[in-house]
Amino acid sequence: MAVAGLRLYGVAALAHADDRPLVDSTSVVAVRDIGAIVRPSSYTIPPLDDNEMADCQRVVEAVFRAQTILPAPCGTVFKSEEHVRRWLELNYVSLVEGIHFVDGRCEARVHVSDLPGDDADASDPDHMSLATECFRTLRKFAVAALPIRPEEGRILSGAYLLDRPEYPDFEERVREQARRAAGLRFRTTGPWPPYDFVRMDFGA
Repeated sequence: MAVAGLRLYGVAALAHADDRPLVDSTSVVAVRDIGAIVRPSSYTIPPLDDNEMADCQRVVEAVFRAQTILPAPCGTVFKSEEHVRRWLELNYVSLVEGIHFVDGRCEARVHVSDLPGDDADASDPDHMSLATECFRTLRKFAVAALPIRPEEGRILSGAYLLDRPEYPDFEERVREQARRAAGLRFRTTGPWPPYDFVRMDFGA
């Protein structure tokens, strides 16, 4: 029989003691001014299928719309509320620093591929060089940036951390790069929670 546990969706900033973001059947395990967004779950590693990923994304993004959140890796499960609280206490300083770093910020993802009908492929050195130069230019307008693994058919993909009010301006910057990069198609998605800029330490 599966042991009951708690699934972790992320750690959010709590401005007040009663400032607890609840989404559906989630609850908050609070330690001082931060709280872990959790939901009852079997204490087993869940299958990371499309439904599971969509559920994690829905919860994280619902909290993100109202508060700063550090998203947890999808499928993270703790044994009990006490284990969650102990983890929050142990990592309190680094979690607060992470929250301060992403506070008021969002993520944009930019994907570059060849235009439909273009004879070049994703390995074309000229297109790769051009896409890399465009990404380097976009980096100047972001707080932080990093490459992410491109899906099949794409030349490059990157994640950019932005101040939330700057997101529309960044979209225009991407459009500028697209106009200058003949033969390439740019696609921007977001604004996302800072998925690619959060690393959580769960110990050995």
